[in-house]
Formats: sequence, structure tokens, C-alpha cells
Amino acid sequence: MTLMANVRVLMAQVSIPAMSSKQQQLTHVDDMLAKLDGVLAEQAVDLVLMPELACMQYSTENFANIQTFAEPLDGDICLSYAALCRRHQVAVCFGMARVEDGHYFISQVVLDKQGDYLCHYDKVHTAEYGDSSEARFFSRGNHLASFELDGVKFGLAICYDLRF
Repeated sequence: MTLMANVRVLMAQVSIPAMSSKQQQLTHVDDMLAKLDGVLAEQAVDLVLMPELACMQYSTENFANIQTFAEPLDGDICLSYAALCRRHQVAVCFGMARVEDGHYFISQVVLDKQGDYLCHYDKVHTAEYGDSSEARFFSRGNHLASFELDGVKFGLAICYDLRF
């Protein structure tokens, strides 16, 4: 007999406003989390999935100023998401611009239901066509990532990676 685990997933699509400062970015993150607070207060959810770069506007202008918007894994954005996890006992996978050793990455970060870091995945195939200018500003990731939640194993990929 095979037992199937149930994981209740909330997939959130967000509207990301134009931003030109760190303060505008943090206000956007706070607003996004306040909306999630409202939904999570009414629904039992195990995992919240957020889109690529949910924490900043996707634009060449912002990519050119990536040092303003990128953070390390222990930055304010991760701390804010960790607090959401603890408030609602929910895991979260969210997209952010991440900086490490002077390199910038398009990353998906996963935190567990206590807000503790589980893993992150850096986009391996950065896009460079049409309005996309990722490859000019972001480094490519070099590892795969997976995590387990409530007995279910998840793998991570970001947008353009799915084509390869």
C-alpha cells in the first residue's frame, strides 16, 4: 500500500509596483506579507509559493541598480518572511535578488514552518532576449535544490530554467 501525503499549497501571484529605493522595496514586501497574513488567517495552508523576484520589480532599470535591492540570506526580506512562517506555521518559497560574495543571483528561498532556512535555488539559465536582461546583471546558479515538507519532496526551478 502506498500512502499519499497531503500538502495544502497556496500559490500567490503578486502585483509589484515600480520602485527605486530600498525603502520602497521593503514597503512592497510588508504590503505583500500583510495580504498573505489576511489569507492565511482564514485558510489552513502548509506551503506558500511566491513567484520569481516577488520582492522587486522586474525591469532592466532595477537590474542595473541591483546592489540596492539584493540581500543576503540573512537580510531583512528573509527575516520578514521568517516572521510570517512563525505567525502562521506555514512554509514559504519566495523569489528574491540575492547577493553572495559580490555576485547577484535570482533565487528562490525556502523557509520551514518555524521560519528556519531549508534551501535556496539560484536560477541556472538567466534570460537574455526581448525585454529580459538577466544575464547582464545576474550570475548563473550552479546547483540544484530540493526540500521535504510533511513527507513530500519538492524540487525547485525558476521560469526560463524550465526550457532546458
